[in-house]
Amino acid sequence: MTLRLSNLEKMTNEELAKKIGAIVISTFLTSAILLLLIDSRGLATIEGVYHRVRKGETLWRISRAYKVDIENIVESNNLRSPNKIKVGQYLFIPGAEKVIRIEPHDSQIRYILHCGTSNRWQYIVIHHSETAKGNARVFDRYHRKQRHFRHGLGYHFVICNGTYRRRDGQIEIGGRWKKQMDGAHCRANNGNRVGIGICLVGNFNKSKPTQKQFDSLVHLASHLCYQYGIPLENIKGHKEMSGAKTDCPGKNFPWKEFREALRERGVTYSSTTSMGTPGWLVLAMLPHLCVHVRDKVPDALSRGNSTRCVSTVYLLGANDKKLNDKNAVVAK
Repeated sequence: MTLRLSNLEKMTNEELAKKIGAIVISTFLTSAILLLLIDSRGLATIEGVYHRVRKGETLWRISRAYKVDIENIVESNNLRSPNKIKVGQYLFIPGAEKVIRIEPHDSQIRYILHCGTSNRWQYIVIHHSETAKGNARVFDRYHRKQRHFRHGLGYHFVICNGTYRRRDGQIEIGGRWKKQMDGAHCRANNGNRVGIGICLVGNFNKSKPTQKQFDSLVHLASHLCYQYGIPLENIKGHKEMSGAKTDCPGKNFPWKEFREALRERGVTYSSTTSMGTPGWLVLAMLPHLCVHVRDKVPDALSRGNSTRCVSTVYLLGANDKKLNDKNAVVAK
């Protein structure tokens, strides 16, 4: 709203006063709204997505994948208990930018994570066996007799290709993982100490991993990333470890597809996200506001499509409280 000099002479004193008053009020309201938006305890806009719970998922696993504190999800959806979610249920994930495909738990993954009590794991190091055939038992024998490894198999995991009576894509767990021991797969950059060694059977200078091997690797790696907070840049081939002199895991390993599959499952670079939503706790009124928003969510949700939502709510600054709900009831 502006006043032109050419119009001033035509206005009466009363009209001029009204115009000036309107400008002052408009300016005051605009400033007040901007201050509220900047103030962390004022109005803020929360964006998020609706995640549809799949079989085998837990709220803890969902929170780890989206990097949102479990408390925020509980408050946003007015959940009475984080242990009670159902298959097909839609959960509003505040702050999330896109729907993530979360790898569900299975009995083997639960066992793997149960064994993995150490917090020292910072890398996942990918290898190929450089052989057409093999399994954990064959490699264990070779490492003991030819490489003289006292504890046998140097890898923590082996992903088979269907040879030597193993299923294509079968994940074998090495003794070093069960006992949370150092690996013997990568001396470069302290990889044996802080790196989880995964070996895929095959020579990827001549071929590529089978589809089932690829799927199993994505499944295993994504869960290890959820569990230990390993960022995408720390998932490396053996040759990418600083100081390594090797071409492992081969020139044909599908890095682009592998990293894209991990990104779809919520594994990100450390520079782009951080765990949780620091300094924010959604108040009790948020679930009611989310209910209001959900009433307007299109029917596309019922067909399994993803939908982004925006809700304006009051927020209160608070310290994050990280919950480790690994034993949450799995959605069935």
